[in-house]
Amino acid sequence: MKIIASLLLSVSCFLSFAQQKKMDSLLAITKKGNTQQQADAFNNLCNATMYDSPALAKTYAQNAIEISKKNNYKASLGDGYTRLGVVYDVSGKYDSSIYYYNLALPIYEELKNLKGRGSANNNLGLVYWNQGNHDKALSYFYLALKDFEEIKNEKFTANALNNIGLVYNDTKQYRQSLQYHFKAKAVYEKINDAYLTGAVYTNIGNNYNNLGKLDSAELFFTKAIEMQTKADDDYGLSIAYNGYAGLLLDKGQYNEALDFFSKTLLLKDRLDEKVGQSSVLIQMSKIYKQLGNTIKELDCLTKAKTIAEENKFNRDLISIYTKLSSFYEKTNTPLSFEFYKKYSAIKDSVFNETSNQQITELNTKYETSKKEQQLIVQRNQINRKNYLLSGIGIAALLLSLFGFTFYKKRQAQNKLALQIEVIKQQDLATKAVLEAEEKERQRIARDLHDGVGQVMSAAKMNLSAFENEFVFKDEQQKLSFEKVINLVDEGCKEVRNVSHQMMPNALLKAGLASAVKEFIDKIDSRILKVNLYSEGLNERLDNNVEIVLYRVIQECVNNVIKHSGANQLDISLIKDTDGVSATIEDNGKGFNATEKAKFEGIGLKNIQLRVEFLKGTVDFDSAEGKGTLVAIHVPAK
Repeated sequence: MKIIASLLLSVSCFLSFAQQKKMDSLLAITKKGNTQQQADAFNNLCNATMYDSPALAKTYAQNAIEISKKNNYKASLGDGYTRLGVVYDVSGKYDSSIYYYNLALPIYEELKNLKGRGSANNNLGLVYWNQGNHDKALSYFYLALKDFEEIKNEKFTANALNNIGLVYNDTKQYRQSLQYHFKAKAVYEKINDAYLTGAVYTNIGNNYNNLGKLDSAELFFTKAIEMQTKADDDYGLSIAYNGYAGLLLDKGQYNEALDFFSKTLLLKDRLDEKVGQSSVLIQMSKIYKQLGNTIKELDCLTKAKTIAEENKFNRDLISIYTKLSSFYEKTNTPLSFEFYKKYSAIKDSVFNETSNQQITELNTKYETSKKEQQLIVQRNQINRKNYLLSGIGIAALLLSLFGFTFYKKRQAQNKLALQIEVIKQQDLATKAVLEAEEKERQRIARDLHDGVGQVMSAAKMNLSAFENEFVFKDEQQKLSFEKVINLVDEGCKEVRNVSHQMMPNALLKAGLASAVKEFIDKIDSRILKVNLYSEGLNERLDNNVEIVLYRVIQECVNNVIKHSGANQLDISLIKDTDGVSATIEDNGKGFNATEKAKFEGIGLKNIQLRVEFLKGTVDFDSAEGKGTLVAIHVPAK
């Protein structure tokens, strides 16, 4: 289970839950203040009570809506609808929640209230996320993110980023999920918000757990529990407990996991948080199954099923129906089949390949929109500078000032032209060095193959012919002669291997993916197991790109073999519209990536220079005892 690190409310005038004195003051305003003050006071009272007393909070929100309607207070009316939507959201009544959020949206649109509109969209995203509708959830989160970025609200922007990360986690795109969570983490730590920092720690822990990086997962879960305890927030603490319990379950520490799940369930029951109750019960059923306690296993699944069906928790229902079908498989076949049919029906409605494509399209649209906005800002800045220069020229009307301006502008152009030419010459020089290096490799490979290789082969043939004519004195002399032939034969093979490694035929004939596969196939899998995944490389790449990437991957693999002590290596090569991405990840001893000496000592500097020649980027993610990840991206030309 993940934690939604997002304030469901975005409207102004937030109320601290712990301030009873402020509560009394707000209640007084509802009786003595003017109508506008009364509407705002009722909205803030709803804020203060929605988690502890949803029924009372609902009454406060309805009072705010009634007063706002009578007096045409549109801002307060939008806030009232939003708060009422949150009350229903907290209670797990998602249909009503969606209804009131959609009532608030056109009001915020009319008022051009981006903060309110962004929060309503964010809340709709959370509802659809809880229902397992990933593509709808992501579309609303991106709309919210756009509004929050426009008003430059760091905290709300981070909330939207964190929620987008949750969708990518659900769709098993864990590395992309981590990117969004780490962006949110930087903001939460900057503003020193203990609750939100603990929330995103929990989400990061879940991602690392899913990636099998259990040490990292445990570190972030422990931090999350510490931060939520500091924030004195039962909701956040329950989610942190739940994440840590899930990690213990994955480790096979069933009794310890059951203890933390029980703590979580107590907090969820106290908060009357239905989605949390359902999720925890599912996890506990797994443990009871492992412990062979079928009575408690069925009890947990039955309770979870009741909660999930009443509240339309489709993501949980997929797991519940699957487990119940398995539970009754041997004892009640018709009932088992009934649950399987329910699972199949709801699985198709929650997630399919089309949803994955829509999620990718939404992410692309967001990134494109963001770049377009940056271009607009840059154009506006350029236009303002041009207007300023024109104004100075017109106001001054002095030839000397105009001449000076012209001179400075010309100087800047010359400087820019010089910089461009320097960069161009540097690129040409780098290209010349790489081309010369590759030509020398090809020459040496040909010389080895056609020269030394042919001589060695001829020597072997002559020795073999001589063997038939020579009369050996004894068996020992014959064995010695055979060893000589074997040594020559091994020399032939070694010359051939070296020449092929320096300029592999697969790279010349079939392309990058085939060359890399041929290279790793020569590695003894008993020493290092290598997994290769490639996508989109059906067509040949530019010759320079193929050669440089092959050399870089070759260098990385050699570094792993020589220095890491790893026994597993994962290589991925993916070509898409943005360019070519390559990742090389091992489970070795790692190194401190911040130490300059490490880069010079194992040739990582050479890797950086080669990738920079292609205008690409290379990142090294490593720590001692944690393995090493090399991520390379070469943009499309």
